[in-house]
Amino acid sequence: MGASEASQYIGYTATPYANVFIRPDRVEELFPSDFVVCLERPQHYMGALEFFDIGDCEPILHNSSDIIGNEASHIRVITEKEMNSTGEWDSPPQLDRAIDSFVLAGGIKHWRAKNNRGKFNHHTMLINTDRLTDKHSDTAQEVEGLLRKLYPEKALNHEGNQRLKALWEKDFCKYHSEEILIPNSWSEIEPFINETVLRVVSEGIRIVNCENNEDTPDFDVLGGFWGILIGGSKLSRGYTIEGLTTTYFSRKPGQLDTLVQMARWYGYREGYQDLVRLFIPEFLPRGKVKPSAKKTKSDKRYHLLEAFRFGAMVEESFRKNLTEYSRTLKPENIPPLVQYEFKDFPHKFSYLKPTAQNKKRHANFITTYLGGVARTTTRIGGKGSRLHNANQLIKYFQTCKDGLIDIALNFKSIKGVSAITGISTSKDYLSFIENLEYSDKDKNHQLRVITEQITALKKMDNTAWRVIMYRRQKEPGLVFRLSDYELPNWTRNYEDPIEGTLIYDKPLDPGHKEITSWIAHHREGNRLVPSDQDTKKLRDKNCGITYIVPFSRDKDPNDFFFLWCAFYPGEGSAGVYQVVT
Repeated sequence: MGASEASQYIGYTATPYANVFIRPDRVEELFPSDFVVCLERPQHYMGALEFFDIGDCEPILHNSSDIIGNEASHIRVITEKEMNSTGEWDSPPQLDRAIDSFVLAGGIKHWRAKNNRGKFNHHTMLINTDRLTDKHSDTAQEVEGLLRKLYPEKALNHEGNQRLKALWEKDFCKYHSEEILIPNSWSEIEPFINETVLRVVSEGIRIVNCENNEDTPDFDVLGGFWGILIGGSKLSRGYTIEGLTTTYFSRKPGQLDTLVQMARWYGYREGYQDLVRLFIPEFLPRGKVKPSAKKTKSDKRYHLLEAFRFGAMVEESFRKNLTEYSRTLKPENIPPLVQYEFKDFPHKFSYLKPTAQNKKRHANFITTYLGGVARTTTRIGGKGSRLHNANQLIKYFQTCKDGLIDIALNFKSIKGVSAITGISTSKDYLSFIENLEYSDKDKNHQLRVITEQITALKKMDNTAWRVIMYRRQKEPGLVFRLSDYELPNWTRNYEDPIEGTLIYDKPLDPGHKEITSWIAHHREGNRLVPSDQDTKKLRDKNCGITYIVPFSRDKDPNDFFFLWCAFYPGEGSAGVYQVVT
């Protein structure tokens, strides 16, 4: 480009998250200066919207009347029970069914070609279960064994005939569209199955990785390629698999852009959209758990299918956002956003970032929805803010419609806990935190905690919001008199490294935090079981909670401060990643 007096650079990408996190004011980087175009979805293309039930794409039709969802049409879920029944991944569950689906789809392709309904040069199956190359050889041996078992003598025997006929009737015959010709009966397909089996076995199983370059199929070869490809990273990005019809995928992706690249089942499927099948586990093991750790389901499981569904939602919202902006604005005026802005944002994907950390070093996550999380304030204004903040707390108490009441809390594992509580609203909690005074010398830390909540609360519907403080069991007489309210005085240790700021360790009692989590339906409180009706009535998954800890230093009743923790109703935290220039 530097050798030309007039030059243009046009870049194309299928995974744009890292690209939009480039700072537009950095001239040395390739941020687009003139235009950004989100290409239209082409005919015969199958992408995220065609696989998942998240958008406006028309689902495949059944008998021109009953609408069948895209996921029901194309995705075959390997259940957690099936995963656990095998014990090890040496014998992947449903792999035999996936191979049968691949062979049956090949027979239908042969039938359609014979009836002048398309030309299918290539017919491929992808198996991607591990990134480690030595595992690929193990999988290849497993597939070879299954082919011998399913199709002895490289042909369809009576047992195989009955098996594929049932698969045709229960699956492939059921999901189709009026535009695509299907056989009227099994007898029309049957003669073409042996041709497919013989061709697939003759082509052999190809291991496509960095150690087996000679196995990489040539899609330009005369007559095409019909076979099964096994691999990992090489098959996960930058490699086009022609004629891909059946995919068996059981790998854990890291970031969203990696996830999209791993979805090699996206692509052009002219004349055989209805034959495409994805076999994918609902869950994968999350990783090794230490023997001493509590073995909960959340420790063990990675929600693989839901991760891809979530990735599809993020990609589609990104495309819509980019399309809207690109109609009227130049790229330098486009806020480069990657949206995670879904009210049903799954908490389990809080670790699933749009791209690698080094690629989003210029981007901040701006929270616009909080749910199923707790936000704790451990730093507050010092002596100069004490009186003002105390008055704001009084005003907050006054918003409780029925005032504050004392209530005993009883659980099977916890006895003798009592609390002061009342019901306010989320708007009142918003007003409370907006009007408090925070330390001028600690704004960066404090603003991250507070502004995140303010942004989210302004987008939330006005919901019920519980105020709660726990009574002291030891030294119950240690209290504050704050206006008309008697509050427990929880003394706290503190440091004062910055003038005007008080920083406290252990701001929340672990037992009380667990009870508050139980009231808010958060996971941390799931083990608690209430032992009376009054305690049960407190629990409400739609109600947020402000857990307040009033305290003094050295038990001085005139030295009043407070900390608090907000427990948000719902599930997950959502928002947008945006470049900050």
